[in-house]
Amino acid sequence: MNKSVKHTLVGILIGFLVVMLQMTILFGGFMAFRPYKERTEGYFRYIIVTDKMDNPSIFSKKCVAIIDFSPLGRQQEIIDIPREIGGTEVRYLGYHKMGIMTDNYRFETANLKKLYIHENIKSIYMFTFSNVTVEEVMLCAAKDPNLIDSRYISGAKKYVYKSVYESHRIYSVANIVFRINYLTEINDGYYSLDNIQEGETIPQPAKPEREGYEFTGWYTEADCENLWDFNISPEIKEGEEFRLYAGWRRL
Repeated sequence: MNKSVKHTLVGILIGFLVVMLQMTILFGGFMAFRPYKERTEGYFRYIIVTDKMDNPSIFSKKCVAIIDFSPLGRQQEIIDIPREIGGTEVRYLGYHKMGIMTDNYRFETANLKKLYIHENIKSIYMFTFSNVTVEEVMLCAAKDPNLIDSRYISGAKKYVYKSVYESHRIYSVANIVFRINYLTEINDGYYSLDNIQEGETIPQPAKPEREGYEFTGWYTEADCENLWDFNISPEIKEGEEFRLYAGWRRL
């Protein structure tokens, strides 16, 4: 191949890459400023967004931003934020497109008493919960529960795992812990948490899923010998955790 042909091919390749880059930037800009289609499922109103919100492109992964409670959701006293909706991972509560203040979304409900937020949530946006009254928030993230602070959910008591309390002392320690109970790096093996008062029973969390296995219930030990009865109120000493472990049967 002579030099002129080689230079021509290199020029064509560079031109192609430049065009693709321009299309990506233009498409990303369009995605950033176009209105999102609002959808409703169960307790939530949501939109499908790109995971790289500040620099969206055609290559960005799609995820869910929950933007409000549905009319049914506004009637609920307890809400567990799902890890996915319609097979797409939930990553945001509220949403704010950079530079467009009118596109902030606000949650509204006067009935909510307890809210569970899991490790899948990447961020919570300004003014998200300004119209919400909530008594307790369960921050089920084992590494970064600081995604929420008092500006977003004012007046709510916030609980974290005992293992992260030392570095997040502005929160309270939960006394109920659910462990996923198999080797995993996801959320350091934690599934959910809760906090109950003496004489109360433990609210049962959503059923966990594991590929190739069937969930068999929650047990009081990792060996899964004693199935926990959720009609019973456990005895928990002050400052201690009551742990429940997921049981699995291979399919």
